[in-house]
Amino acid sequence: MAFVRILAVAEAARLSGFSQQRIVMQVFILNGIFVGIASILYASQLRIIQATAPPALELFIITAAVVGGVSILGGKGTVIGAMLAAILLNTIRSGMIFVDVSPFWIQAVQGILILVTVLIDLIRRRRQMV
Repeated sequence: MAFVRILAVAEAARLSGFSQQRIVMQVFILNGIFVGIASILYASQLRIIQATAPPALELFIITAAVVGGVSILGGKGTVIGAMLAAILLNTIRSGMIFVDVSPFWIQAVQGILILVTVLIDLIRRRRQMV
């Protein structure tokens, strides 16, 4: 998937008249910088560095993207929307942990949020088609 995106970046650079190799290298460098910043933030928050991702992180990321406005069927979405949804989900998760709710219910709430958001997106798409 990431390789396809790199090819799209290279093609966009070629069509814009920029050097493909230079743009692809800049994308990899920028990605490395952001990964480094995220790693430092993650390590400072948890006070440890893990070689593996925390469990159920994928579900959290998918939920944040979908609730933030990214369509599961393809289409539009914004980084700001996904970021705000991630903050909202983290707030909900922290509140549920503070109230001493089981971690299984936290995942259930995430699943329900995905389901409701996808259903709303489907209804919105059907209304646009008519």
